[in-house]
Amino acid sequence: MKFIAHDIGDRFILRNAQTGFIDGIMIQGLPTETPRSFGYDFGSVYFTTDIVNRENLPRLAEVPFFAIEYSDVTYLFQSLNNSSHDDLKNFWLIENKIHGRCFTRPQDTENNVHCTWEYTPENPKGSYKIPASVLEIDREYCYVGNRDGLLSVLNHQGELFYTLQLPSKISSIITSQEKIYIACNDGKIYHLKNQALESIYNARPENNYDYQYIILALCHSKENLVLVDIYGNLTFLDKDYQKQWQLSTSLSHSISLCSDGERIFLGHSKGINCYSCKDGQLLWKHDLTWGVMWQYLTSEELVFGCSDGTISKITPRFQWSTNYVKFSSIAQCQGSSYSGFVNIDTQLIFSCDHYGYFYCFQINGNLILKEYSPFGAILNLKSFNNTLYSTTNKGTIYNFSPKT
Repeated sequence: MKFIAHDIGDRFILRNAQTGFIDGIMIQGLPTETPRSFGYDFGSVYFTTDIVNRENLPRLAEVPFFAIEYSDVTYLFQSLNNSSHDDLKNFWLIENKIHGRCFTRPQDTENNVHCTWEYTPENPKGSYKIPASVLEIDREYCYVGNRDGLLSVLNHQGELFYTLQLPSKISSIITSQEKIYIACNDGKIYHLKNQALESIYNARPENNYDYQYIILALCHSKENLVLVDIYGNLTFLDKDYQKQWQLSTSLSHSISLCSDGERIFLGHSKGINCYSCKDGQLLWKHDLTWGVMWQYLTSEELVFGCSDGTISKITPRFQWSTNYVKFSSIAQCQGSSYSGFVNIDTQLIFSCDHYGYFYCFQINGNLILKEYSPFGAILNLKSFNNTLYSTTNKGTIYNFSPKT
């Protein structure tokens, strides 16, 4: 395993060199101990030769070997929330959404979202909350996927219809041509039909033996499917689920994906790339300092939210096959913009952030509503028949109608 190390002063933070994701914090070995004795205390032992950028970090010369502390979220929050390491903070903010994290909000509002109904799946493994980051709505049902691979299907009144258990975390659910598709962290895409799951595509290469093979995003392109995995591979499947082309983008944290049938818009840690559906040719790219968390296509523009809380748009649509596109900022959330969409009828933009705030902006960016989610951070936000549905880091799905 290879790593990219970041020196943040008192510690090194390590990222996976293949995926770009944060692996954890370096636990440094001492010259007076052996790798074997060090491994008894801290597990797997690595050497500085495993760090690809070691020549740029003189302090690593003092480190004979190291282990990784994987779960110190508090330290990462304290170190990165107010740090000058914007590149590292950007990765961390994107991963917060993937892992379903919410952070203490500033005390600037006591207005809470008023729920019509709420539902939290039972957790037979304990009393702790399991984040539900995936949500899809169709004419009949709400489909909710959580971190433990539980699929809950509810009607629009919040009544549970049935549940199914998948092998790993559910990363995406989409509806396409009256079909329901589910992407799972076992590397497979499933078709849901008659309350049963059928595996239709396996994204994992034969020579990959990772514990998980994560599909970061899935979308439909007319009757076809498009997916992107944690290694940055963008794949186009035809209506028979056969791979038509695959492109290695070398882009990390590509958690946002959408298509208008002719073009594919891939949001990643440093901006948006636009590709042709026909052959995967890069049509244009727009570089950003912060990562793209979500995208929403309208007939005229592409609206998207970023890890720094900005909401922006790219226009005009008739130029999307060329590089003559215009970028402009619209609005600003207080925290990282986890999810959002545009209501075309009312010309309103709805979004939510990692503090648990819910926002409603006019299309010109004027803020008309800011409320707090009573169930933690909203990880996914959808609309159906002028009511809103959300999933949260506490595992709750709830329905509400904001007073806009």
